Amino acid sequence: MPARPAGAVLIVTESDDLHADAVAATLLRDHRLSPLRLDMRDFPRAGGSFRLDRAGVGRNLGQLPGLDEVSAVWWRRPRRTEVPPGTRRADDEYRQAECDGFLQGLLWSLPALWVNDPGAERTASRKLVQLEVARRSGFAVPETLVTTDPDEARSFAESRPGPVVYKRTGTGRAEFSETRLVTAADLARLDSIRWAPTTFQDYVDADCDLRVVWIDGVEWTTRIDSQSGVGRVDSRLDTSVDFRPGRLPAAVSKSLNTLMGALGLVFGVLDIRLGLDGEYYFLEVNPQGQFAYLEIKTGLPLFASLANYLVTGDAAAYLLVALRRFAPPRLRSCTCDSTSTLWMNPYERPVSRASERMLAPASYCFFNWVCSRSRDFPVTRVPLPNADFPCAGLSLMASSGCPAALFKARHSGRCDQRFRVIRITKIPAKGVPVRRAKGLKRVG
Repeated sequence: MPARPAGAVLIVTESDDLHADAVAATLLRDHRLSPLRLDMRDFPRAGGSFRLDRAGVGRNLGQLPGLDEVSAVWWRRPRRTEVPPGTRRADDEYRQAECDGFLQGLLWSLPALWVNDPGAERTASRKLVQLEVARRSGFAVPETLVTTDPDEARSFAESRPGPVVYKRTGTGRAEFSETRLVTAADLARLDSIRWAPTTFQDYVDADCDLRVVWIDGVEWTTRIDSQSGVGRVDSRLDTSVDFRPGRLPAAVSKSLNTLMGALGLVFGVLDIRLGLDGEYYFLEVNPQGQFAYLEIKTGLPLFASLANYLVTGDAAAYLLVALRRFAPPRLRSCTCDSTSTLWMNPYERPVSRASERMLAPASYCFFNWVCSRSRDFPVTRVPLPNADFPCAGLSLMASSGCPAALFKARHSGRCDQRFRVIRITKIPAKGVPVRRAKGLKRVG
């Protein structure tokens, strides 16, 4: 995908959303861009208008300048508008419907990149839809019953060969409700589910839990050692256990991409459980899930990846920039001027032509350093340490049992004003891993 021209970014969320604060700070730090923010509850106190004529469309919303220049929208925490109450309930309902319809239409008419598309997100938020699509996408899904019938729930729980858990069915903003094992006491009070559909599901004996932040095909996986703490049933209950970057098998990644594509999402936070039987079980996906604590725990650049996607349409450009903090200082600001193919060997100085002399030493040092350190970081991909480096889109695929690794460019994105990385290939030569960075082409 070619890089998208940068424009204004709009974050639709509550005024006290810490995730939005973090993304706004990241946009300012990495892209020198201050996003617009909108709390939908401020309307209609802050007025708005929409005008269409032969010249085009004009949108105005209170104190939100430049709305027509928005090129990306993070539909983070939309809320209903807050209409002052009147004397008649019918009038209140009419004004509420009109205000909600106007503001939603004003925003949804923006020809922008959406994270996520509001219509797709509304459907994808329904857990019953998720479970069925996950099954069709190739995921293993624990046997599940969602019901308001106490007798059917009791029959399901008693017929299963192992323990059964119960949990919420909805995804709305309600009081936190943990996932729990069904006990004899719970079976005695099943009449309460008549007024609240409840999900019953086979309990999966776990090796660990995985929480995956998925951004347009780029997956950031966190492995949670949930079985060593009090969160054995619900990993959210204990954040004191070990969190570390992980990876998914290729088959699971394929199912994940199929699932998110079928749901129409470009962003989501997924819960997957790795069973003792070695199977990866899909539990749920939250289209706007919480992930700040994952970055705090693991150092994964989740906010940087999302911010980059909002600005450029490419989340892969920030593959594991967390390793910047570990790179030697001299490698954090590399520049070069080259249009030729670069041959590299992590054990020798690279063979370089005259036009590559500026590129070779810096790139050689970093490649050598990454290869020597690849075992120390349980990561899937490692980039070059500075976005100004012409190969910043480069990534490292760890090879088990070998400190040398295969470098490849995941995305042919513009790395700076002059160069684009087109392809990286691995070329064996006399048993020594040699890297050929092919395609450093001048683009401007």
